[in-house]
Amino acid sequence: METLILTGWGWHDYACAAAVVLRKYPEADIKGMSMGRLPSCLKDISENKTNSYKNIIILGIGWRGEPDEILITLKKLKKQGSEVVWISCLPFPERLPKEITKQLNIQVDDNDLWLTQLTANFYQQECQDLLPMLENKPKGKALAWKLLLDTAMFYYRSYQNPNVYADAIKMLAQGSNVFTDKQKEMIEHYKRFGKRELKGSSPAIIKLRGIIDKVGPKDKGRVLIQGESGTGKETVAIQLHFKSPRAKEPMICFNCATLSTQLLESGWFGHSKDAFTGATKERKGVFLEADGGTLFLDEIGELPLEAQGALLRVLQESRFQRLGDLKEFEVDVRIIIATNRNLAQMVQEGKFREDLFHRLCVIPIQVPPLREYIEDIEEIANHFWFEWHKRKLSSEQTAVLKTYHWPGNVRELHNFLERADILEEDDFAKLLKEHIAITNPSSNTPSAEVENLEEVTRQHATKMLEKYAGNISKTAEAMGITRNTLKKHIKEEGT
Repeated sequence: METLILTGWGWHDYACAAAVVLRKYPEADIKGMSMGRLPSCLKDISENKTNSYKNIIILGIGWRGEPDEILITLKKLKKQGSEVVWISCLPFPERLPKEITKQLNIQVDDNDLWLTQLTANFYQQECQDLLPMLENKPKGKALAWKLLLDTAMFYYRSYQNPNVYADAIKMLAQGSNVFTDKQKEMIEHYKRFGKRELKGSSPAIIKLRGIIDKVGPKDKGRVLIQGESGTGKETVAIQLHFKSPRAKEPMICFNCATLSTQLLESGWFGHSKDAFTGATKERKGVFLEADGGTLFLDEIGELPLEAQGALLRVLQESRFQRLGDLKEFEVDVRIIIATNRNLAQMVQEGKFREDLFHRLCVIPIQVPPLREYIEDIEEIANHFWFEWHKRKLSSEQTAVLKTYHWPGNVRELHNFLERADILEEDDFAKLLKEHIAITNPSSNTPSAEVENLEEVTRQHATKMLEKYAGNISKTAEAMGITRNTLKKHIKEEGT
């Protein structure tokens, strides 16, 4: 291939711009690329002695890294005969030396054009069919393409599969919305699980992702996911399943708190027709439905002792009998369990069987509460907001969100943003005061008896300062506020 297209992730405009270039160079290679990975990618190409790229086209990706190293790489590429074209709707970064610009063919525009339009103008290609994808509410073919792109980006983020993104861009370039069976299957998977991603780049979330990456492929180990309500325990379970060898098999979710003791065994193991009054048809049960795949048992701490014995037996033997059926069924399922309760303490209190606890707790995973990675609130909130509005929140709005400790965790944050969306309320400070009054946090949370946002902010600032050992700079950075604003809150706390 003589042409390489490097395009960004996350914005449909990047993909559409890449599709425009592909119409100019139909045989080009395509790679999704981030700002952090761009310098190393170019360096790898420059060090490849068989580099055959005459055109390297960078679409909308910013520059990060050591300026001297970037310059050396670009000079080497130019010497090898590779023209590097950089197309962006933003000006070239002022922090980078002008010498770098001499190594690039730079195409920028400040006329409020989409990157797709700017790219189409430069390469003299049509893009009118792609522009509807960039609207807030696309329809018809544009909606189908958008869904395909969202699916492709999800597969890259969750399963490190970059080829799906390149294939989606090729569909756009060809103007086709006739998807393959494989693409349809991936789209259905995205519809079900695509919104269930772990967002954030804090040490806490990076550590959690690392555990998931390590544990997911280990097929047999039972996992106990613990964490407060709303932290995303089911999301962790989904990630574990789809990083495992069972990813193509079913994942069945079952909430142990939804059925009475009498109906739990029927829900788990199923029953034959006429097994009891009202059993008008056969039921498989979730263990059989999940056979070969993963069974996620949520709220395991709510299981009554009688049902715990039945669960222990099937875990020990991997076989069971259905109600009203003498036949034994053997199943192969990976068990993932979640709870917001302290099972070890429940064992001590006689509320949970010790033998079952040890059967379940082979690999414990603790999901942190949102207050422990408050620095990720901006990224998490913008993920929700962009999905609804195709734009990010203002810095003032995200600063307000960081002043609250969110006892209901990510679920509560999502509900707050949904309320703001429905009410079309941009004043988050006002809305947060109302939210606190409505939700009435329990007495063990830091804001239990506060009556206004200012008091919440003061208490939270003090708590965060303690977390960062009195370091004002680190605390202010974590909260997304200035040092002076933090000092103001601390001063008010002491008055």
